[in-house]
Amino acid sequence: MSDKHFLQSVIEETSKIGLDITDIAGDVESISQSSVGLVQSSGHITQSSHHLLTGSQNISDRVDGMQSVIGDVGRDIHESKEMVQSATTNLGQFANDVQDIAAQVEALRGDLNRISSFAENINKITQQINLLALNATIEAARAGEAGRGFSVVANEVKTLANSTNQTNKEIGALLKSLTQRTNILVTTCEHGTVMAQGTLDNCRELNVKMDSVAHSFQSVEDQSAHIATDVKEMRNQVDIANTGVENLKAGLEVSDKSLGEARQRINRLIGHCEELVSLCVSHDEQSEDGQFLSSLKPVAAAMEDAFETALQKGEVTLDELFDDKYIPIPSSNPQQVHTRFTNITDKYFQALQENALEINPRVVFCAAVDRNGYLPTHNLKFSKPQGADPVWNAANCRNRRMFNDRVGLAAGRNTKPFLIQMYRRDMGGGNFVLMKDMSIPLYIRGRHWGGVRLAYRVEANT
Repeated sequence: MSDKHFLQSVIEETSKIGLDITDIAGDVESISQSSVGLVQSSGHITQSSHHLLTGSQNISDRVDGMQSVIGDVGRDIHESKEMVQSATTNLGQFANDVQDIAAQVEALRGDLNRISSFAENINKITQQINLLALNATIEAARAGEAGRGFSVVANEVKTLANSTNQTNKEIGALLKSLTQRTNILVTTCEHGTVMAQGTLDNCRELNVKMDSVAHSFQSVEDQSAHIATDVKEMRNQVDIANTGVENLKAGLEVSDKSLGEARQRINRLIGHCEELVSLCVSHDEQSEDGQFLSSLKPVAAAMEDAFETALQKGEVTLDELFDDKYIPIPSSNPQQVHTRFTNITDKYFQALQENALEINPRVVFCAAVDRNGYLPTHNLKFSKPQGADPVWNAANCRNRRMFNDRVGLAAGRNTKPFLIQMYRRDMGGGNFVLMKDMSIPLYIRGRHWGGVRLAYRVEANT
């Protein structure tokens, strides 16, 4: 096999390996991005889980506090129930005692009435005795000396009758007072009996209500106990879930770290493949990639000449060509920016880049980027005015954009004679196309400005 064929074989095989790795790298990148999202989500879940754990602990504490209060209230209700029952019993006894006293007072009033009757009879007898004594006195006077002894007896009888009458009057007054007081006592006892009976009835009703309250509150205590048990079980489940979430988050972080390391290694491997392909192309420009390189060189030279022409005409200064103050264009989405040299690249690069599209049907775009990945002027098909849909804008309005991804930034900062890169272009809808990016650095009066990129699709058999 000749050296030329050997180099072409190396280029082809290395390109295949590099493109396969690039495809893998794209998948790893997608997985890595998803992993980052998962790690972030797991962080949110962990945070929510911690909040849930704290919340469940607070609920558990409050339920414990509620149970303590319910226990205190339950004991108070039980004690109150016992006090009401005791008061009901005492009031019942009091009502019975009042009724007994009322009965005794009523009997006393009967006795007083009978005594009053006796007093009246004594008063009648006294009056009769006084009348008898008066008659005896009269008869004694008629009898003269013979009736003197009888007169003395009559006077004594009269005196006794008067004394008896006086005593009887005092007894009558006392009986009247006792009767009045007895009547008052009877009335009081009757009122007390009614009040005691009413209070007793209220207490009995209260006792029934206290029984109902105690029964209902027992249900509350039972339900509270069930709630406390459920809350503790919930907290245990939350503890288990929280531990699982933390373990998941830790595992995702480890996986994300591993994916990051794998992505770096794969990118380095892609870089090695690109370097090997570039090395082979530099020795054989007749290869497929070499032909793209040969076609891109005059485009790069023409762009450098255009910069020099603009400088000589005074259309722009050297400082303006290296302006890195990227001013955002208002209301653009995705964000577009412009610099002091954007108008110059629009004027001189547009035609050059459009002509480069004719190099090969597989060419997707040709555009220059500065050392920071800023692409001021794009092909016309990618330079449409932005609309309301940012997704459409991202695909069709790619001019005046910052492409500081791995490929774009490397193309702008490369100072080797040329750079071949491999990458996977997102065509939307989950479709990807493997691409190669050929770039040549651009210099202005010996100062590195950026590079011109030529991106072309890779054939299926490559």
